[in-house]
Amino acid sequence: MFSMRGYADELLHQFVADYAQVYCQELVNSNVHSLLHVMEDVEKFGDMGTISAYDFEARLHDIRQLVRTGRYSLAQPVNRIFKLQRVEANRLKQY
Repeated sequence: MFSMRGYADELLHQFVADYAQVYCQELVNSNVHSLLHVMEDVEKFGDMGTISAYDFEARLHDIRQLVRTGRYSLAQPVNRIFKLQRVEANRLKQY
């Protein structure tokens, strides 16, 4: 019986093997290696849509955009987020 998950697992393993041949084994880092375990995670935790970190990564990108310098890199986004919230609250009060 044909299994899409089994086929996806085969494709991921083939990709990692091809990656090592094309770029060299030394460039197979933890991100590439983790692809070998994606199907195990899907079986254990559910489909990719339920275990993806994409939403977190997208939000992290937004937060990084709020940092202007390396100094006070934690305080900068926090202060900017609070400032944006105050601006939005004031804008809503006007309507």
